[in-house]
Amino acid sequence: MEARSDIIMVIEPFTKKHIDWLQEAINEGMEWQEISIPADFKIINGKTKDGIMPIGIMRIIETAENYEPHVSWFPWASNKNIYQGFLSALNELTKKKSVLIFARTRYAEFYDGWAKRKAIRKVGVLNLSENIHIYQAKKTCLH
Repeated sequence: MEARSDIIMVIEPFTKKHIDWLQEAINEGMEWQEISIPADFKIINGKTKDGIMPIGIMRIIETAENYEPHVSWFPWASNKNIYQGFLSALNELTKKKSVLIFARTRYAEFYDGWAKRKAIRKVGVLNLSENIHIYQAKKTCLH
């Protein structure tokens, strides 16, 4: 499954210019603790009714073998933005390494949908105080 070429989706490093967008997203209800763990941050930009603008922030934890992305979508990101942003991010990350996704049960339906489309595969579920669903996309699987 490839990202469509007619979709405007840009992933770029988080810089000072994104602070106002992040502040606005927090003011509109995005939870700060979702993005407070130190890691490499990227901004996901997408096409909205107001033009091209940041629609999410991605925190990437990198190991020798994998990327582990965690995305917080800004409140103004549409469902279309989220689906296109996810696929674009996955496509970009799997160019270099495999991707592991750890998702709480409340997000499992979203990732299960991508597993049904064969963009990722479900590895299993960790039975902790809250179940954690594990998904994987292998390097170059989308190319």
